[in-house]
Amino acid sequence: MTYVIAEMGSSWLYGKPGTEISHGLRLLHDCAAAGASAVKVQWTSDATKMARRRKVAAEAYAPLAWPINWHAVLADEAHDHGMEYIVTVFLPEDVAAVHPFVDRYKVASLEWRSGSLRDALDNQDKPVIYSVGGSDGGELRGAFREKDWVLHCTSAYPCPPCDMNLAVLDDQTYEGLSDHSGRVETGALAVMRGAKVLEVHVRLFETPPENPDHPHSLDPAQFDQYVSFVHLAEMMLGDGKKRVMPSERGIRKHRVRR
Repeated sequence: MTYVIAEMGSSWLYGKPGTEISHGLRLLHDCAAAGASAVKVQWTSDATKMARRRKVAAEAYAPLAWPINWHAVLADEAHDHGMEYIVTVFLPEDVAAVHPFVDRYKVASLEWRSGSLRDALDNQDKPVIYSVGGSDGGELRGAFREKDWVLHCTSAYPCPPCDMNLAVLDDQTYEGLSDHSGRVETGALAVMRGAKVLEVHVRLFETPPENPDHPHSLDPAQFDQYVSFVHLAEMMLGDGKKRVMPSERGIRKHRVRR
């Protein structure tokens, strides 16, 4: 089974401050109903410091500095619904802060080369997933531990079909795809190229269009379809061994032999 990560991003962080946790729980429930393996959020303890490292305006990341105690609520709810809880961290000091709550860590494409962040992650005992958008193959060789998961990614939001470059999934460097296409069929196509892990952005139906994650996120109905297409691809892919299939056994008696 493909490991499908429902990336909630910032799509649930809208409206009156302090009410977003209820939006997050509703979205989490929708993800569980669709069959997600995990839900993921992004979090920082200091939006200003994060923005300084990325050389962008801090206002863009202010919503991600939500209360640390929300992690316990979201993690417990994810586990109650049979999903893992994953957090994207951006600052080295945030690794220890969320450690009690996470099953895995995620590192975004702009941070995977951060020595200080990777040192903090290497000194803890939980798995790490890296996205590697904006990078070339030469940078990636030998850059990760064997136990890390590396996801092919194109850092465009949304990513046009011509830039998805799914054929790189043939390379054993990648466990799967971090999907910014905003299309329901992309996960199934990635599975056909060998992806075992998929990360896809999700949102609520009522997430406002001005939310930065809206253009490349799937609503609950679309995410349900996305997962269904993934399972269809798994079934149609089979095991790669040529043999007589159950549906064609009856035709064998009609084969011409002369």
